[in-house]
Amino acid sequence: MDRQKDYFFDDFLKITESSLAGLENINDIIENPADDISDIFSKNTRKEFSEDNSEGINFQLDGYAEINISEDNMIVTADFYPASPGKNLISLDKIKSILFEKKIIYGIDGDLLSESIYRCNTENCIVKDIVIAKGIPSKDEILKHIVIVPDLFEPDKINTEIEEPVDFKDYTTYKIVNKDQLLAEMMPLKPGFTGINVFGEEVKYRKIFLKYLKPGKNTKFSDNEILSACDGVFKYDNNNFWVDEVLHVNGNVDYHTGNINFTGDVIIDGDISDSFKINSKGNIFCNQTMDATEVYCGNDLQVKNGIIGRKDSIVKVKGSIKAKFIEHCYVEAYNSIYLEIGALNSYLYTTDKLIMSHKGLIVGGTIYASNGIVTTQIGTAMGPKTELYCGTDFNIVNRMNWIREKTIELATALKKVRDRLLKSSIDLQQKMELEKYREQLQGGIHKLNEASCNLLSKLDKNTEADIVVRGSIYPGVYIEICHVSHIVSRKMNKVRFRLDKKKGRVVCDNIGIDDIRQAESEYITENRGKR
Repeated sequence: MDRQKDYFFDDFLKITESSLAGLENINDIIENPADDISDIFSKNTRKEFSEDNSEGINFQLDGYAEINISEDNMIVTADFYPASPGKNLISLDKIKSILFEKKIIYGIDGDLLSESIYRCNTENCIVKDIVIAKGIPSKDEILKHIVIVPDLFEPDKINTEIEEPVDFKDYTTYKIVNKDQLLAEMMPLKPGFTGINVFGEEVKYRKIFLKYLKPGKNTKFSDNEILSACDGVFKYDNNNFWVDEVLHVNGNVDYHTGNINFTGDVIIDGDISDSFKINSKGNIFCNQTMDATEVYCGNDLQVKNGIIGRKDSIVKVKGSIKAKFIEHCYVEAYNSIYLEIGALNSYLYTTDKLIMSHKGLIVGGTIYASNGIVTTQIGTAMGPKTELYCGTDFNIVNRMNWIREKTIELATALKKVRDRLLKSSIDLQQKMELEKYREQLQGGIHKLNEASCNLLSKLDKNTEADIVVRGSIYPGVYIEICHVSHIVSRKMNKVRFRLDKKKGRVVCDNIGIDDIRQAESEYITENRGKR
C-alpha cells in the first residue's frame, strides 16, 4: 500500500517556490525595478512611517504677522498669527516697524490694525485678510464723446402684459424716428485726477478716448443733443449713424421685418408674405411682383412686375401707379394708373386716366377712370363681364353710395319707431323716448339728402372723358360716361367712345394711325423715366 501523502509538506514547498520566483533576474530588478516591484519597495517604507509612534517636535513661536502688498501697490493686507503659550504677543510697534521697513507710509488704518492685533492676542486666533493700508487710485480723464440712445439699437419689445393676442407682424427690426427726436448726447469731458499708492508715490491718471459713432446725414446738433433732422429710419455702421429718408428692405417683407409702417419712401427688393401690410407716406418701389394684402401709399407706387391681390386685398395710392399688370385686386389711385400688360378681374379707381401700352388689355372687373381710358383690347369673345365708367369722380361715387346705404339704414329704423308708436301698449315715458328718436332719425335723413344733392353737382367731373381702343373691343362690354350708358353690341376695332352732349348719348368714332400714335405717346412719355 502506498505511503500516506503529506499535504502540509506540499503546501510548504509551494510557498517556498513562490518566494523564490523571479530571483534568477535579481540584478536587473534591483537596477531597473518594474512598477509593481517599485510599489513593494515604497510600501515597506510607508509601513515603517505609519508604525512610528514617536511624538513630533512642538515649535514655540512668538506672535507674528504676514504682510501682503497688492500688485498695483494700492492695498496692504495682513494675516495675524497668535503666540504659542509663554511666548511674546504681537505688538503694534513691531508691526509698525515692519511697515516702515517695507516703506509702507500712506493710508494706514491704525484703528483697524490695533483692533486686529488685540483680537489675535486676546482670542488666541488667526485673523486673516485684514486691509491695514489703502492708497487712493487715480481717476482716468474721459474725453468728449457721443452716447447714442440705447433703445435705437434694440428691436421692438413684445408687450406680454396685455391680454389680447399678440400679432407678431406688428413688431419690426428697423427703428423709425421722427423729426427732432433725440438720437444721441455729446458727453462733456470728465476730468481725471492723480492718485497715491501705499508707498506715498504719485499715480498718474490716463486720458481715455472712447471710440464712438459720428453723426451723419439728416442729423443736427441742439446744444449737447443730437437730433433727427427729418422723419426716417435710424441707421448705423462701424463709424457713423444717420437717418435715412428711404427704408430699403433688402429681402422679403415677412416676420423678420414685420409690417412696414414708414414716413418716407420704401424700396422692397423681395416678396411680400401673405397678410403683411405696407404703409408709406412717401413713394413705394417694389422690385418684384407685389402680392398685396393691404397697401397704403402716400405718393406714387411703382412695381417692377405686377400687382396680385389676395382675398379682401386693397391698394390705395395718393399719387400714380405704374406696373406691368393688376390681377384680382381692389385699387384706388388719385392720379393716373399706367399698366404695360393689362388688368384682369380687378376693381380700378382713378381720378385721372388709365393708360396702357400697345400690349394692354382689360378683361373682367370694373374700371372707374375720371379722365378716360387708353388701351388696346377690352373684353374677350367669351370673357367675364367688363364695366367701364368715365367722366365721374369715384370719390364722389363712393360717398354717394355710403349716403344711400346710410339713408336706407335710417329709414328702416324710422319705420320701426313709427310702427312702435302706433301700438297702444306703450306708456307715456316710452312714447316720449320714441318721439325723440323719430325726430332724430328724420333729421339725419334730411341731412343725408342735402349732402347727396351737394355731391351730385360734383359727380360728373369731365364730360370730355373718352375711351380709346387701339385694337379690339368685344360685345357685352358696359360703358358709362357721365351717367350715360352704352353696351357694346358687336366686335369693333380701332375706335374711340365719347359723350355727345347734344345728343345725350355715347357715340363711337373710328380712329386713325395718328390717334393711335398719340395714345401710345402718353404711355411712353410717362414711363420714360421709370426705375
